[in-house]
Amino acid sequence: MKEILFRAGSGISPFRSEEKSRYPALNRDEDCQVLILGGGLCGLILAAVCVQHGWRTTVVTQGLMGGRRCRYSDGLLRCELPGGLDGLRRKVGNRAALSAWKTMYDGLKGLSALVRKTDLRCEFRIRDSLLFSETEQGRETLREEYLLRRHSEFPVRFLEKEEGQEMFSFPLSGGLLAENAGVELNPVAFARDLASWLSVTGCILHENTRIELLKGENDGIVCRGNKKQLRAEMVIDARGAFALESRPELGRTETVFRIATGPGQSFSGWDRQCLLTDTDTGIRMRTTPDGRLMASGQESRLLLPCARKDSGLLRRRRYRMLEEMLAEMFLGANNEESVLRFCQTQVSTPDGLPYFGADPELKGLYYVWCFGENGLLFAEPAGQFLCAHFAGKGDLPPFYSV
Repeated sequence: MKEILFRAGSGISPFRSEEKSRYPALNRDEDCQVLILGGGLCGLILAAVCVQHGWRTTVVTQGLMGGRRCRYSDGLLRCELPGGLDGLRRKVGNRAALSAWKTMYDGLKGLSALVRKTDLRCEFRIRDSLLFSETEQGRETLREEYLLRRHSEFPVRFLEKEEGQEMFSFPLSGGLLAENAGVELNPVAFARDLASWLSVTGCILHENTRIELLKGENDGIVCRGNKKQLRAEMVIDARGAFALESRPELGRTETVFRIATGPGQSFSGWDRQCLLTDTDTGIRMRTTPDGRLMASGQESRLLLPCARKDSGLLRRRRYRMLEEMLAEMFLGANNEESVLRFCQTQVSTPDGLPYFGADPELKGLYYVWCFGENGLLFAEPAGQFLCAHFAGKGDLPPFYSV
């Protein structure tokens, strides 16, 4: 398990990053009000929220800020969870499901406001999100989901077959179009620029520092890393997938396969380049500013790296299926010589929700583990909840907790 988690992904991604340290390792004893463990996208977003609320904040990561995981992401976030709103309410109840769904929309708005405030150059674009199916059974399922979301006052509309044929070049029996319910971004640029903004605001960033000890004291928590001490009033553990080293029962790790065509593609037959999800196959699609088409899916429990002799064959088959699907939906999209192929290890939870809450034993320790395909949408609201809680103005939300 450790080997898998440290190998964030493989292949060649359109999101390029420099593999060099930009921030120092912890080399002296320090203190702060809020210490965030984990310098991935979730940790950096939490740090930005804490800084804006006036808390003296430090971020510590055992690798580099942003992490290698960003490079292998598809930079796609949607206000969606596996099974839809109907599936979620069957798992956690109607009230909790609605609260979680609304929080995703709040998270999308929060991320948009953060990008504007910090002037991040990360190709951030709000998009509509379309779930579609080619089968009659899939159409009826989407119709029921649409009625539930409309009744819950979410901005959605249903596309019948005839309307869908006018908007898209590929066949569909029905579709659920959620307005302004997704975002595309460059995850590498987002992490790099947000870390730079944080450093300018006075937030302390430490790379290549592994926290080895957390213990409570009267005035907070003492952590130890690189043989130095960090004292904090509050600690937020945002290490995500690394948490599974000690709590493997919390989630399921799998490999997600992705492809990106060469730049300069034609988007005819793709209305307003909305985010696409084929509910029959689970494959998700987006575009990029330089004219690439990206597709993600074909999840496998065969994790990478893997010693099995057939792992290479499996990867080639999964990539080929994604390429054939894109070529069938958008004629001319598949130029095999220019296609980039990459994959990423990803953690999902049984209900699709992140883990968020206070440690039951160590006072002042909180968890924000944004697992899942769209778990990052919960990071900004989680930061707002925690800052209000730190200031004595509110309790933690009840709908997802450790």
